[in-house]
Amino acid sequence: MPRCRACDAAIAWRQTTSGKRIPLDLETLWVLPGELPDGEKRCVVVTGDGRTVWGAQVSADTPAAVRGQVSHWATCPDASRWRSR
Repeated sequence: MPRCRACDAAIAWRQTTSGKRIPLDLETLWVLPGELPDGEKRCVVVTGDGRTVWGAQVSADTPAAVRGQVSHWATCPDASRWRSR
């Protein structure tokens, strides 16, 4: 299992539709794509085929929900250490 070199969390790697590899958290989330209801926090996930989808986080049984994982860059406490300047 790959691990983050900064925080040592277990991660997965996926290639995006643009061809870049991105580290992802292992937890799977479900997102209902599209506009957010007032007060909803936006959730961005990368799908199994490498698409980036944003919307409201919902339960797995929600119709039209999309399954994905959050970029580890969004959750790593040391992400700034690896960003290009």
